[in-house]
Amino acid sequence: MNLINPLMLRRIYLFLPTRLRVLIKNGLLPLIRGRVVFECRTSFNNLQVIDKRGRRYLVFLDDRQCPNLQFPEHFYQSYMSLGEHRDNSPPYAGYCHLGHLFNPSIKSVLMVGLGGGVVPRQFLDIYQDIKTLKVLEIDPVVEQVARNYFKLPEDKRLAVSIGDGRELMEQEQSNYDLILMDAFLSKTIPFHLATVEFFQLVSAKLNDRGVVLMNVFGSLLGQHSGVLNKVLASLKIVFENLYMIPDMPDQPERLQSVIVVGCKSSEVNEETVITRTKKHGNLVCGYLTDINLVIGKLQIVDYMTKTDILRDKDKPESGMLNLY
Repeated sequence: MNLINPLMLRRIYLFLPTRLRVLIKNGLLPLIRGRVVFECRTSFNNLQVIDKRGRRYLVFLDDRQCPNLQFPEHFYQSYMSLGEHRDNSPPYAGYCHLGHLFNPSIKSVLMVGLGGGVVPRQFLDIYQDIKTLKVLEIDPVVEQVARNYFKLPEDKRLAVSIGDGRELMEQEQSNYDLILMDAFLSKTIPFHLATVEFFQLVSAKLNDRGVVLMNVFGSLLGQHSGVLNKVLASLKIVFENLYMIPDMPDQPERLQSVIVVGCKSSEVNEETVITRTKKHGNLVCGYLTDINLVIGKLQIVDYMTKTDILRDKDKPESGMLNLY
C-alpha cells in the first residue's frame, strides 16, 4: 500500500526552511521517487523512465511542478512489471481490450499515442487474428524508449509512424476495425484531437462495424467535468451509438478515468455487449480484475447539449485543453 500522499507532501515541503527544502529536493526525494534509468527532454516531452518497487514507469514531467515531487505512481504515462511483462499493467491498458466486446472481429487496429507500448505489446501477444497494428506517435524518442525499456517487440504486424496523429490519420489509405486514442497527457488534451471535425475523420477511417475507444480523465459532475462533457458532446455529433465506462460511477465528482466507446454500427447495444462478455470475456479477463464488474459500469451516453461541442475554429492559442 502506498502511504505517500503527494499533495500533502508538497504542502509540507513548501513550509519548510529553504536550506532544508534544498537538501530534501536534491537528496531524499530522488530516493523516494525511484531510480531514474533514462531521461530526455525532447521537442514534445520532458520524459523519464523510473524503476521503483518492481515496476518500470514512463513519466512525462510537468514543467510547472518540481520534478522530484512528481512521483511515478501518480504521474505515469505507462508502466510495466519488471518481472513477467503481462503482469501488473496499468488499468487503462486493460480497458483497451474492451474494444473486442463491441466488435469481436477485430483484425486491424490504429492507435494514436504509443506511450510505453504496453497496449500494442499485449494485443500482439494474445490476439493472433490481428493482422495490422499501426501506431501514430508524435515523439520519436518515445518509440525508442518503448523498444529499449518497455519490451515493444519487432513484429511484422506492427508499424510505428512518427508525426502528428491527426495529420498522419488524414494520410491513411486503410480503414480499421478499432481505433484507440491514447495521446492525452495527464492534465491536458490536444485540442485538435477532440473536435467534431477530428471525430468525423476517425469515423471515416473505421470499417462499417468499427469502434473508437478513448481514455479521458475528468469527473462526471462538478467543477472538473467540463472537458469530459465537451468531448462526449463532440463525439455524440458523430457517433450516435456512444457509451462510457467511468472508473468510479458512484463518485461522480471525483477525478477518474472514463473509457469512452463510439460504435459506427447501430447494431451494438448494451444487451449485445453483455452477451459478448459471457462469450468472449475470457479474452480480456487476464487484463481486467473483474470483467463483469467493469461491464456493470457501462452507461449509454444519451443527450448532450450542442453548446458544449468542440470545433476546429475554436482552437485555443495553446492548442491544448486543460482537463482540470
